[in-house]
Amino acid sequence: MKLFMFYFLFTFVSELTYQDSFGNDFVIENSKKLPKRIDFDFLKCNLNTKHFIENFTRKSYNYKFVVMKVQKKSKNLYELKVQIIPQTKDDMQELFRYTNPSYYILKTTNRNKKLEIESVKFDRGEI
Repeated sequence: MKLFMFYFLFTFVSELTYQDSFGNDFVIENSKKLPKRIDFDFLKCNLNTKHFIENFTRKSYNYKFVVMKVQKKSKNLYELKVQIIPQTKDDMQELFRYTNPSYYILKTTNRNKKLEIESVKFDRGEI
């Protein structure tokens, strides 16, 4: 029993959430495993809906962005695995478009000794 509890505590997924300026929810899974420079506060202050949905316009429903994984690729490049979930049951086109997780490349830059997002570009989707 003690071994099971110990295993459960170490495998527990830590999720942190925030809402961007457009009212959409962001869930950061495995927040304890984020790379050093890309922590929750950095994502909360810099990452928003327009990084994932080009030409975003407000709709009658919101989106939920689940950042499942952030992996460092090089000094300023990170790969994000993101599941976008439209919070609607009426817009079938949107539901089918975002059925599977997608991978994005996040590029950072230093401006005035402050780390900022330079770009977030779609890389590939899962089938």
